[in-house]
Amino acid sequence: MIFVRALIVAALACAWPITVGAQTTEGGSGGSAAPQGGDSDGDGAPLTRPFRGLFGLADSGRTGVALIGDLFGAYDENVAATLPGRAFDPRYQQSGWYSGATSQVQWNWHGERAAVNGWAGGGTNYYPDFEDPFVPSYSAGIGFDRPIGQRNGFRVGQTFQYSPYSLSGFFPGVPGFDDSPLPPIALDPTSDVSGNTIARYSTSVGFTRQLSRSATLSAGYAYLQSDYQAFDRSYKSQHGSVMFTRRLTRHANLRLGYAYRSATNEVGLPGEPRLTNEMQDIQAGIDYNRSIALSMTRRTRVSFSTGTSYLGRTDLSGSELDERRRSRFYVTGTAELAHEMGRTWQTGLVYRRAAGFSELAFEPIVSDSLTASLSGLLARRIEFSAQASATTGHVGDFVRENDDYTSYRATAQLRRAITRHLAARVAYVYYQHDIGNQVRLPLGFPQALERNGVQFGINVWLPIR
Repeated sequence: MIFVRALIVAALACAWPITVGAQTTEGGSGGSAAPQGGDSDGDGAPLTRPFRGLFGLADSGRTGVALIGDLFGAYDENVAATLPGRAFDPRYQQSGWYSGATSQVQWNWHGERAAVNGWAGGGTNYYPDFEDPFVPSYSAGIGFDRPIGQRNGFRVGQTFQYSPYSLSGFFPGVPGFDDSPLPPIALDPTSDVSGNTIARYSTSVGFTRQLSRSATLSAGYAYLQSDYQAFDRSYKSQHGSVMFTRRLTRHANLRLGYAYRSATNEVGLPGEPRLTNEMQDIQAGIDYNRSIALSMTRRTRVSFSTGTSYLGRTDLSGSELDERRRSRFYVTGTAELAHEMGRTWQTGLVYRRAAGFSELAFEPIVSDSLTASLSGLLARRIEFSAQASATTGHVGDFVRENDDYTSYRATAQLRRAITRHLAARVAYVYYQHDIGNQVRLPLGFPQALERNGVQFGINVWLPIR
């Protein structure tokens, strides 16, 4: 019921921004506003937001260093329903108050022939009612981007993360090779599900060549390794791809490519096999992206893409699962609808069908997800944002019962700028997942979980240079 109420509140808020969005003014305290992502309204005026650092406006083009911090208190209701004998850290299965702090240094450097960006951050949650009250998290990364000649481009990225088990790792995803600058890893304590920790490393390399004014060839490789600290288990995945893209019209691109993915779980326990999965992606389809002006001050963007994934038989080292595994084709794709309202409000709807691997499950996953979002300014200094998502999927080869899973997440946040560099916030988070009891998960990850939580705190954004 709480989740339903959150969705109703978000839906009612959708009608409000059309009137209150007009009340916002351009420019922040002591400075002018910048376009949001380079977009503009139907009349050519850019989307504007004051307090760009605090309110999350992209600032990747600025050369310099910035310090970002968050100090918060929270109440979390955490109720788990797990299989008998499943061990989990009790600190995340009780209701109560806790506090925490995170900080991150981000830097961007742009030269005439190259660009470098990176970050380093850490944080901790403090649970006063437990014997080991501090739960730390760390992350760091660096990305390098350089053109080679007139037609070629090269980029490389390296990241590191040390944190408790988080919910985001369960859903399949495909590494991206065109993120420049490299997006920082956000430390989000509301997504933790276990005090057991995991160390994660990732490396990505990408190369592009402009064949003509309308055609591009790209290739990339990514490697990910996750080491579980509670016991001897390691997850490794690799992803390589080659892609040809040709612009057909202003709004449509032809995409032809091939990708290979593999994932290996090295369990290291007596009697357990070494699990290796492989998947091939055939990227043949049309990417469509178009902006539609509904009026002089409204604009809607629609986009979609399609693909196919092929899952071959899996080497399970003699496991009984090997006898039931079959090769399969999966149709994948993404569809997105985004609508701009006034100068500061945006709403969006994204559907995604994906097939892939997860470090938290021993077998491939096929999922369908739907996400709705809304964000904007209620007043010049007050920002509201909300997001709700639902995911349903299947783990394995569709031959066993109780292998399905569902997950729901809803967030709502209100922030008020106190100064150009300081904001107060209050947020609500709801999360629920239910994973079939035939799905084998790492020690410490509950089969079912429901959480309600509230947070209140202070955000700091401080440009150093």
